[in-house]
Amino acid sequence: SAGYYAPVRHKTGTNLDPHKTIAAFKDFFSKCDLSEIIFQNAKFDLEVLGSEGLNFDPKITIQDTMIASFIVDPAGSHGMDALALKYLSYTTQSFDEVLGDLKTFDEVALDKAAYYSAEDAVITLNLWQPLREELEKSKLFKVYQKIDLPLVRVLKDIEECGVKLNVILLEKLSKKLHKELKGIEIEAIELLKKSGVEVAEDFNLSSPKQIAWVLFDGASVARDCMP
Repeated sequence: SAGYYAPVRHKTGTNLDPHKTIAAFKDFFSKCDLSEIIFQNAKFDLEVLGSEGLNFDPKITIQDTMIASFIVDPAGSHGMDALALKYLSYTTQSFDEVLGDLKTFDEVALDKAAYYSAEDAVITLNLWQPLREELEKSKLFKVYQKIDLPLVRVLKDIEECGVKLNVILLEKLSKKLHKELKGIEIEAIELLKKSGVEVAEDFNLSSPKQIAWVLFDGASVARDCMP
């Protein structure tokens, strides 16, 4: 597999015309018969592409190697560098190595930027198969496919558009829950008193320090007072 890079806004070197390049990509994605696109951190990539007007047909299946990695091994590292080493025994160029002392990616020389970006694309493509096998072996592919993956587009839309809230309903729920919580607090304090624990008038169940005293010191005092 090969990777390609289209420079459009570098501060040095020869750039392609941004408007013509983006128009060409739009035309390509609208006409080509794509069934699947593989990303590493799809939500971020879709946000960046969407900011340029590049949006994919919802019928196109999106795969995300980062999410797949998280489901397979939640405690592991999910960055591309770590995944490439783990599944492909390949050491990638890190972003920090490519950037060096420069401040932004558009300052990186075109040859270095092209190699780094193409490597990212090729590694992402090659990571998908072993990660898919891991998901299937662990019987987690349906969890990935039906639960986690659909959230990528949902979260992207939420971050871009926000969510509509019924403020009046939330205020009613808040008052109801506050009233119920107050009742539970009163009941808990009464139970503590009945068990022999001395509870101060200003006792606060939300205070970790006071709760610690009740659970350890206060409970110990109560036991010592028992006949």
